[in-house]
Amino acid sequence: MKAAQTLSASATSLTRRWPFTAGQTDWLVTLLFTAFWLWFAWQHGFDNSPDSWYRGLLANSIIEGHSYLINLRQGWLYEHPVWHPDAAHPPFLPAIYALYFYFFGPQISIANVVVSLSAGLLVLPLMRLSRLLTGGAIAGLLVYLAVAFNDKADFIFEVFSGLSIPVALALLAAAAYFMLQLAITGAFRHLLGGVLALVGFYYVRPGEQVIFAWLMLWALILGHRLLPRQRWVSQMQMWGMGSLLALPWAVRNFVLLGSPFFTHTTPALWADRG
Repeated sequence: MKAAQTLSASATSLTRRWPFTAGQTDWLVTLLFTAFWLWFAWQHGFDNSPDSWYRGLLANSIIEGHSYLINLRQGWLYEHPVWHPDAAHPPFLPAIYALYFYFFGPQISIANVVVSLSAGLLVLPLMRLSRLLTGGAIAGLLVYLAVAFNDKADFIFEVFSGLSIPVALALLAAAAYFMLQLAITGAFRHLLGGVLALVGFYYVRPGEQVIFAWLMLWALILGHRLLPRQRWVSQMQMWGMGSLLALPWAVRNFVLLGSPFFTHTTPALWADRG
């Protein structure tokens, strides 16, 4: 008992001497994690997978004025015109790469930089969520470490290969944080943050579009049952604005593919890989 009291007193004393607020601490930890991932991936050599190169080709297509078309003519795609619509990849990452290509030229290393930054930034919304739910940041840090350093999650592989899962996770965690804050405060800044995070999440990967739809369904059902009316209306506004911004891609998929959801990888990505 005395040992526990001593440990508690030591922790309290350390907290009092810590010169940063909770918010500043979260940003400092995020900065350290982000610097670590950038260094770690650079040490590994900034490798890139076929998905990464494919998004780079789409980005270059945008810069060259081909809209959202692709000119890969592998395997069964020989029957298509030289330039044909891409089927699988939403435009969030290609648009970011295209912006970089426009100013600095086509360098696929931007994919590695973006995913390394996302891997570091993921810790911030997790820590903020943890503080809201538990009063401290430890739970969020434990979740982060469990995801980032679990071999079966392929998180490290994604960072090394310039891929997209860390980007999607960072946006999803941010959306969860803003949704919870919106339920508590109803503030417009949290509504706007939720909209931007959800729309970014929707446009990162094909599978995330299905997740977006299921999240919206259950968030509105549970919100109606559990939240005060005004807070539920705020949640409806957030999802309504997010859906409106997601609608063009859903319509585009329906016109091209006959379905608003398309979760299959473009066959050209894996055919004739040599």
